[in-house]
Amino acid sequence: MTFPPNRRPLLDVIAEHPGGITPEELLSESHYTQESIDDFYAELGTIHDSVIQILPTDEDVLRWPAGATVLLRLKAGRA
Repeated sequence: MTFPPNRRPLLDVIAEHPGGITPEELLSESHYTQESIDDFYAELGTIHDSVIQILPTDEDVLRWPAGATVLLRLKAGRA
């Protein structure tokens, strides 16, 4: 897959955050723009088997927005 100038592969960005990264941070750090949001989701779809999504607990959701954070991490052995 080739990337426009300054755009970073999502797996590379996720790998830099072993503790997890929010989808919003991933969008920003990979240098996607509002105009390229469809491309962001298309790339995200191609890497879904390499990434785990950590959802907030029910208790965390009750503390929304501060506690209800979704994180993306690489699956074990993918770093």
